[in-house]
Amino acid sequence: IVLGEDLARAGVQDVIGPLMRFREFRGTMFIIVVRGKVQDAFEANQPRLEALVSRWVHNYMHHYDEVSYFLPCNIHEFYTRLKTSSGAPLAVGYGFNVDPGAGKRTANVPDKKVKAYLPGELPKIGGNPVAFAGTAVFKADKLVGFLDTTETRALSILLNKFPKGFFTVEDPLAPKHSVTGAIRNGRKPKIDIDISGEAPVINVDVLLEGEITGIPSGINYETEEYLTLLEAQVSQTIQAHIVNMLQRTQEWGTDVADFGYYIRPKFMTMKEMSNYQWNAKFPYAKINVAVKTELRRTGLMRKTQQIRKETKM
Repeated sequence: IVLGEDLARAGVQDVIGPLMRFREFRGTMFIIVVRGKVQDAFEANQPRLEALVSRWVHNYMHHYDEVSYFLPCNIHEFYTRLKTSSGAPLAVGYGFNVDPGAGKRTANVPDKKVKAYLPGELPKIGGNPVAFAGTAVFKADKLVGFLDTTETRALSILLNKFPKGFFTVEDPLAPKHSVTGAIRNGRKPKIDIDISGEAPVINVDVLLEGEITGIPSGINYETEEYLTLLEAQVSQTIQAHIVNMLQRTQEWGTDVADFGYYIRPKFMTMKEMSNYQWNAKFPYAKINVAVKTELRRTGLMRKTQQIRKETKM
């Protein structure tokens, strides 16, 4: 199901209800929001390997874990999020590049070594000009904005839907260089919410683990001393991405990270929880985020050495 941005911002309540009721529409169908007009996106879609656009979408959705730059969402999950007071609806972001190859980098990325893009702004040269990227965020049944690819990855970490993804951080000891690697959730994030005060306090504890894939500077980060520096650099970068994403969703007043589910055990009845009005309090919540990274593997190298340089006679 592909929705245009104008329709999504106006509200999708009248569209989703019939889709859930009629037997020929399955709850496993993916829901996608185009950043722009649906007609333009369909006309621009030119699959190279699949004869049907629907098959291209199906294959794309089932390979999201290759980069984790978008979160698959089906009609059933979207409808459930519409009805619950513990989370907010979201959908897959979809767009096409008007100017292929000229991707626009969003301005809200904390780390200068990381590039993040909104739907329709991925730099591509050749091939299909359309792509899935980012997340469409709703407040009730209305679209309020799009999370970019980096914010989407931060959201997937909190939802424990982050199977793997590559990262790039500034080299701690050689800022002109970058260090690359692959990370994944080491465990489900630990989330605790204190509602005893006037404003809730949300404490988030994230554990990531992964491996190093590239050290262009040639510094021996396999040693315990240097590895600790690199792990801290990755942790600070991911922490900044998560905080940045949460600040944006608080501005929108929409809890897509599903924090509302963690306050349920604190109430005796559903009526008590409803009276607490979590969605109204979420924008004013204080959120503390702690991220720890453990780089358990170093690829096929156990000791990095500097590349030999020729000396002049």
